Amino acid sequence: MIKELNKQDTSIVNLSDRSGLHLLIPNTYKEAIISPNRTDWIQAINEEITSMKTEEVFVPVFLRDALKEMPHESILGTRWIFTKKPERFKARLVARGFRQIHGINYDETFAPTPTFNSLRLLFSTACLKKWSIRAFDVKVAFLHSLIDKPVYIWPPMGMNIPKFNVLKLNKALYGTKQASRCWWLHLRAILQRIGFRNNEEDLSTYTLNQGNDQAILLNGLVGISIKETEDGFKFYQPNLIDKLTNLAPSKIIAKTPLPPNCQLESKYSAARFSLNTDQSHWKALEHLIAYLRGTREMGILINKMNVSSQLKCFVDASWGGEGNRSTHGYVIMHGINPIGWQSKRQSTIASSTAQSEYMALSFAAKEVLWIYHLFVGILQNPIAILLSDNRTAVGISTDLMNRKQTHHLIWDFNTINEFIATHKLKLEWVSTNEQLGDILTKSLGSMKHASFISQLNVL
Repeated sequence: MIKELNKQDTSIVNLSDRSGLHLLIPNTYKEAIISPNRTDWIQAINEEITSMKTEEVFVPVFLRDALKEMPHESILGTRWIFTKKPERFKARLVARGFRQIHGINYDETFAPTPTFNSLRLLFSTACLKKWSIRAFDVKVAFLHSLIDKPVYIWPPMGMNIPKFNVLKLNKALYGTKQASRCWWLHLRAILQRIGFRNNEEDLSTYTLNQGNDQAILLNGLVGISIKETEDGFKFYQPNLIDKLTNLAPSKIIAKTPLPPNCQLESKYSAARFSLNTDQSHWKALEHLIAYLRGTREMGILINKMNVSSQLKCFVDASWGGEGNRSTHGYVIMHGINPIGWQSKRQSTIASSTAQSEYMALSFAAKEVLWIYHLFVGILQNPIAILLSDNRTAVGISTDLMNRKQTHHLIWDFNTINEFIATHKLKLEWVSTNEQLGDILTKSLGSMKHASFISQLNVL
C-alpha cells in the first residue's frame, strides 16, 4: 500500500536479499559504466536525464555569463547516486549542496516533515471514521518545484553539454540546500488552490472540507512498510531488521530486547557507553539483535475495530540510573491503537521516584496536548487522560498534595498542574500491573514483556 523508502548508502555496498543473491552498488558514474550490470545502470541514468529534460530542470549557459552572476567557487559539482529498487535499477543526480553560500545561492532551507505520531493518528482516525486510505507517489518530486535563487552546476558525467557551458537550474535539484523547502512551498500552493487548509499544529498535514465530506492529506516520505490486513494496518520494518541482523549472522533468538534487570556499566557517564564499552554492552547488543531476529515480521497494528477517539497516555519513570538521571517513558493510545511513545533520559536529576514521575508527566502532557489539537475541529475528542502509577506524583500534579518537594524544579515542569487545573487534561492513577509505560523504562521478564506488547497491538 505504501512503499518502503530507505535512505541510500553513498558508499559501495554489497546488497543481499533473503535468497542470498548479491549485487554491487556503484559509488560513481565510472564504476556504474564498467559494472557487470552496466546496461541497467546506463538505462537508469538515461531515464533520469530524460526526466530532468522533460521537467526543464536546467538550461545550458556560457560559463562566462554565469561568472557575471556567481563567483566561480559557487558553481556546484554533482554526483550520481545509485540504488536497486525491488522493481528496477535507479540513478539520481544530486548537487553537492554543501558548497552553496548563504545569501548568494540559497537563503531559507526549512521544510516541515511529518511525524510518525501524525501518521499513526491519521490511520487510527481513518479506521474509526471508516475512511478510505490512498497512497500517492510523486515521481521526481523536487524537480517539479521552481528554485528560489540562481544556482549553477557543472555538467554531470553522462550528459552531452556544449563545451564551456554550465547548467543553470530552473528547478530545485536534489542535493541543493533549499530543495525540500521549494518542494514544500510548491505543493502547499497547489493544495491550497484546490481548497486544502494547512494544519497549524503540523505543517505537513492538510485538511479539506466539502459539505459532509472530509479529506486529510499527509505529505512526506515514510521509511516504513505498511500492510493492510483483515484486522487493520500493520506498521513494520523487516528490511531494516535484515540489515541489522546481517551484521551478526546467527540462529539465536531472544524473547525480550534486553535481559531482565539488565544494568549497563560505564566508566564515564557523559560518554553514554559509546566510547567506553565493556563486555556487558557487547552482550546486550547481541541480545538485542537476537530479539530483532525473532521479531522480524512483527509490527504495530492499527486496528480497524477501534471505536473510541479517547486519548490515553500511560506515563512511567525509572528513578536513578546512569549518572543519577532517571529515565521516563510514555505510550499514547488513541482508543485501542498506540500512536506515540517515547523513552528518554531526563536531563534534570530527581531526588525521588515521585519527582522523576512528576517530570515525566510534564513531558508527556505537552505531547498529548499537541496530538489532541492536531485534528481539532475534525474529531470531537473527549479530554485526554494521563495515567500514572505513582500516587504521590498524581497528588502533586493535581494540587492535592504539598508541592514542597518539587519547588526546586524549574517552572517548566509545573505546567502539568496548570493543564489539569484548566481542564485541558485529566490525570488518573493506574496500577503498576496495568502501566503500559513500564515497558519503556526498564528491562522486563519475558512473560510481562509479552503481555505488554500484546496490549500495545504489537503482533
